[in-house]
Amino acid sequence: MKIVLGLAIFLAMLAMFALLVEIIVGLGIWVFRPLDNAAKGRRCPTQFTVVDFLCLFFIVQAPTALIHSKTFADGAGVYWLDGFVWICCGLIWWKSVEVMSRAGIRRPWHRIVFLTVVFPVTVVASIATPILPFAFFASLDGPSIVALIVVGVGFAAAGGLMFSAWFTRRMVAAAAPAQAREPDAGEVGEVTLAGAEDAGRQTGDPLPE
Repeated sequence: MKIVLGLAIFLAMLAMFALLVEIIVGLGIWVFRPLDNAAKGRRCPTQFTVVDFLCLFFIVQAPTALIHSKTFADGAGVYWLDGFVWICCGLIWWKSVEVMSRAGIRRPWHRIVFLTVVFPVTVVASIATPILPFAFFASLDGPSIVALIVVGVGFAAAGGLMFSAWFTRRMVAAAAPAQAREPDAGEVGEVTLAGAEDAGRQTGDPLPE
């Protein structure tokens, strides 16, 4: 009986974890899907700018400062987290710049806001959103100020996600059509051949070999 009960609890916790992950991923997809679709459709060349590298330094500073704060510094063996943070932030930054470039996002202030505000806010708010309901019910047994803080964080997370989704869609829509990918040589040849076929049908001339 105990084995069955333990297995049921384990499966319930596993299902709850899967649900939380699905909510987090779903919120991220909702915010970033327009940018991803634009990158797949426009396929502009990838370009790294000075502004992007400045944003990378800014992104790395926040978690590094947290690691070296007094709370973490009092513990042992936390400095190895520097490398982990730099690798994670670097990979996220690189992928974000690549997707923005492929989507034709060239305006510096769009790239700055996306890298330093939209992406971090979306990640933090997406992770916090499914956890906040549990934190709220747990805070009901404590001081009322804690529950109010949790509610405030919930509204802030919702507002951050809405702003991120709005800004991403505006940023994609503001990208000039002229920034879209130029056709490659194969596509130019196909277009030229199609034009020659249409001209041949109209004039009766034989098609070029």
